[in-house]
Parts: sequence; structure tokens; C-alpha cells
Amino acid sequence: QADIKIIQLVNDALDRLSRENDWNWYQRRAYLNLNAAETVSVDLTNGTADAILSSGTWPSWAGSGRLFVNNLIMDVANRDSPTQLTLATAWGGPTGTFSATLFRNSYVLPRNFWSFGTILEGQNWPYKPLPMSIQVIWQWENALCVGTQYANAFAIGFGKVWVWPYPTTEQSIVYTYKARPT
Repeated sequence: QADIKIIQLVNDALDRLSRENDWNWYQRRAYLNLNAAETVSVDLTNGTADAILSSGTWPSWAGSGRLFVNNLIMDVANRDSPTQLTLATAWGGPTGTFSATLFRNSYVLPRNFWSFGTILEGQNWPYKPLPMSIQVIWQWENALCVGTQYANAFAIGFGKVWVWPYPTTEQSIVYTYKARPT
């Protein structure tokens, strides 16, 4: 038990030291690949969590996406096959074929992520997006689910970066962050 306490103290000291000093060796550059939203035709059955694509195939990132259908945003739990998704909750609406938008607005951050730096200028975003709180992003997405070519706000929370509105074009964004000391 003494060894565990010593390890905790050393880790706490490293965390404190890295927060109080902005040393260059903690600075990292990373890439954020934003997926383009897709309009799809999907079969949903009342009381089930299955979302069956009417034609085509779900993109490989669909398992971490969200489905906007009948003014509801539903999280996707899993991409089961090229044509079937499992939703996080069962569909409560009528059974039928619906037009829907599959989008993704949250992306996992690197494992050693400590704090966000900046989005580097002069890329696919023609202007600098605004940092927001995760609560504001969630309020916006609940008030109006709409996509635009470029997301104009982002938030950091729960080990992810959240963008809003969701992008309608695929983009690769370069950003900086401060790494957690090992």
C-alpha cells in the first residue's frame, strides 16, 4: 500500500508540474478528420433498435455516428453490417421507411490529451471556430439539428472534441494540444 501511495504522489507531482509550466516538449500536433454527413433512407420498426439502410452501405464511421430522423437525434450504438445499425435506444415512432441524416459531431481525443491548444489557421476551416462549453453545444443540437459546410463551434468534454453544426463536407483539421506527462 505504501508503494501505491508513492506512485500516486509522483503522478500528482508530475501533473502539477506540467500544469504550472508550458514546456515545449508537452506540445503536440494532431489531426482531426471530420466525417461528412449523409442523407439516407432507413427502415425503422417500432420497439426495435435496428436501423436498416434501404439502399447502399453505411460508412465505416457510422458506429460512432448519430441519426437524425423525424426531428429526433438518436445515438448509434453499433454498425452491425454494411446495411444495419443498432441504435442506442429503441425506435418509438411508427414503423416505416424514413429519410434521415447520419452525422458525426464527436471525435475521440488522443490518449495523452491534457488540454486543448489551438486549431491551426489556413486550413479547411476558413475562419477560427469558437470554443464553447459542452452544454452549449448540446443545447444548440437539441434546438436545431442542421449541418453546414464548416462547423463554427467546438467543445472539449468526456475525452472527445465536439463540433457544431455537424459538417456536411469531409475535412481534416490540424490542431495543437498539451500532452499529459507519462
